[in-house]
Amino acid sequence: MSPLSPQCFRLQWFSGDPIRFTCMEVDYSDTPLGRSRAGAVWLFFFSRVLDLVDTVFFVLRKKDSQVTFLHVYHHTAVVMFAWLAVKFVPGGHGVFFGTINCFIHVVMYSYYSLTLYNPEYKNVWWKKYLTQIQMMQFVAVGLHAILALLTPNCNYPKSLIIIALPQDIFMFVLFADFYRKTYMKPATSGKASQPIKTKTS
Repeated sequence: MSPLSPQCFRLQWFSGDPIRFTCMEVDYSDTPLGRSRAGAVWLFFFSRVLDLVDTVFFVLRKKDSQVTFLHVYHHTAVVMFAWLAVKFVPGGHGVFFGTINCFIHVVMYSYYSLTLYNPEYKNVWWKKYLTQIQMMQFVAVGLHAILALLTPNCNYPKSLIIIALPQDIFMFVLFADFYRKTYMKPATSGKASQPIKTKTS
């Protein structure tokens, strides 16, 4: 899964059509730019299907500690909206979310790679910032969607934005709740945090 996110980010960010906060119309033309955008959206959809399959394996293996409502809902909802994008709007305003999300997954999989190298990195001090940038993602995407709604003559389907915007808000609430429960617990007396040990030859 991890190699797909950098490729997805590269295709969307370096497509030749810069990401904008103003209305980004869907390019349905059979041109290099149109095909590049559509290919990036398809790749994003495929990468999120793999994330969902990963979740299914967690369920089958009874990894209850890793299968939360947030985990299942997030991966299911993203696949559904990515399919809608592939089917009806392969590009345009929705590319903003795909680009940010792919970048965040690059950062996340880099962290996961570190934990494979040394499991003690699971408790690294900056882990909470991964959740923070995910929350910031939903704020940015929400503002981006509202700007499209307020832009006259924008050909990006406003009905899709109206459906997606409440989901964006709901996802922010879920991630904020996870952050509060995980990183804002009352301090407990006892062991002080230990420095991360690095491997030696």
